[in-house]
Amino acid sequence: MFPLIERRDVQRMAALAHLHLSEADMQNMLTELASILEAVQALNTVDTDGVEPMNHAVPLENRMREDVQAESLSLTSATANGPHVVRGLFRVPRILEEE
Repeated sequence: MFPLIERRDVQRMAALAHLHLSEADMQNMLTELASILEAVQALNTVDTDGVEPMNHAVPLENRMREDVQAESLSLTSATANGPHVVRGLFRVPRILEEE
């Protein structure tokens, strides 16, 4: 049987992730990734015939409330907590310079 992951695979992944692994880290990664792949490989032995594919682990249902028309805030209420209000508008510091 072939090994699930080889040293060059870990080196390639480390390079893609811009990681510099010491020799001890390389061995640790090899061991950990091999155990993860073994667990995933064990899942391949499970009989899934007749099992419908699913998008989520639990059923999802949209909970929609009735669209009820309500009174809006008045201009005074909406701008009451603004730091600088001028003629019903929030005045903010300029962030762009003119060219």
